[in-house]
Amino acid sequence: MTLNSFHLSGTGNKTVTTGIPRLKELINAVKNLKTPGMTISLLDPFRFDKKSANRIRARFEHASLSDLLESLEIFYDKDYRDSSITIDRPWMDAMNQIPDEDAPEANILQPWVLRMVFCREKLSERDLSMDLISQKLLTLFGNDVFVFHSDDNHESLVLHLRIFKDDDEFVNDLEFDEEASCQRFLDAVTIDMINSITICGVPGIKSAFISEKQCTYYDHEGKLSSKTEYIIETDGINLKDSLHIPGIDKSNLYCNDPQEMFSM
Repeated sequence: MTLNSFHLSGTGNKTVTTGIPRLKELINAVKNLKTPGMTISLLDPFRFDKKSANRIRARFEHASLSDLLESLEIFYDKDYRDSSITIDRPWMDAMNQIPDEDAPEANILQPWVLRMVFCREKLSERDLSMDLISQKLLTLFGNDVFVFHSDDNHESLVLHLRIFKDDDEFVNDLEFDEEASCQRFLDAVTIDMINSITICGVPGIKSAFISEKQCTYYDHEGKLSSKTEYIIETDGINLKDSLHIPGIDKSNLYCNDPQEMFSM
């Protein structure tokens, strides 16, 4: 009887291919492995600290904007300084009291608002802040958008994204074509766009798990001792980008794809 796969103890739900199926993958140099994965050792002192190991693990898991959201809505709101979105007035009023010379005038922004509410637990797991997400969006869209968000300590983690008005949305110097504005906003904000925006993680890594093993060593008294070492296992492979993650042991990083290993 051939054992097709087995479950790795201590690595969440990771399953690896073994037995004859794995042998066929190696002999045929298969490009698309059934269960691609990496094994990553950590540097001292992270490898003996589970909390630190988990923080590093979270940096591997790829997360798009949609992965971090609790809800996504579109509102009509003409003036962010005097918002009609009553649920957000407390944090918006507080943020508007902070002087900001770079804040745009409301009349050059579209009245349509993409309101995003983020999951605090998911952001905490990945050590993300609202400022970091805001900077990611501004880096991606540049001067085409205005981002306004609540503080990390606020009850709800909310971010508003607005698009600047285009010249062709003005019928004349005074009249603004709201129908054209709405269509442009809806064309720009699509589900595919939300899914495609990478906020954190390594592309190609669907998930990462913590594995444990006992590390044997001699203590300062010369006695043989052991302690738990934490290792990261991934579902997915991307050796090149993984090398940029702080805290990993670059000399002890490998995957189950020979072609990927030899290409490094």
